[in-house]
Amino acid sequence: MQPLIVGVRFAQIGKVYHFDAAAIPDIQPGDRVIVETTRGRQLGEVTQRIEKPSPPPEGKWKPVERRATPRDLLLRQTWQRKEVEAMIACRQR
Repeated sequence: MQPLIVGVRFAQIGKVYHFDAAAIPDIQPGDRVIVETTRGRQLGEVTQRIEKPSPPPEGKWKPVERRATPRDLLLRQTWQRKEVEAMIACRQR
């Protein structure tokens, strides 16, 4: 299977990481995806399709596991809300 390399960003402002999306050939920029990183599973946004990628690091590209589901997106919102609440609570102490 020919690799289909896409750029994925995990924060609005941040580095773009490359993953192999060959299992999802119709993936487009703006799609939300789940990928396995060194930090575990993460939800990111596809920013671009890479036409001529450089050689992969460490032998091969990590795969895109799947598209994010509505449940994944709701969970992310919940985690972000709790993150803000925790930050406020810590600052009050």
